[in-house]
Amino acid sequence: MDFELSADHRLIKETFARFCDEQIMPNAAAIDEAHDYPYDLFRQLGDLGFFGMRYPEKVGGSDLDILALCLALTEVGARLDVACGLCRDAVADGHQLSPPARQ
Repeated sequence: MDFELSADHRLIKETFARFCDEQIMPNAAAIDEAHDYPYDLFRQLGDLGFFGMRYPEKVGGSDLDILALCLALTEVGARLDVACGLCRDAVADGHQLSPPARQ
């Protein structure tokens, strides 16, 4: 059995790791101190397709597999605090999908 990541999976992992290192980590202390929700960071994550990874393409998602989502979640989760992590976890929970996405 081959446990190596595919080229697509490596690209997803590297993309989210780079985003986190360049966008989240340098701003983490300021976000914590402001006690404010980082809307712009989450918007950027959305632009990368983070929130639509497991949604079907017909509703605007990427229709990626669970491993792709886990790789992205691992990178983002390693750099976000618990409150943002809860938002992140909601993305992975299939029964949190909106009705059109469940079809």
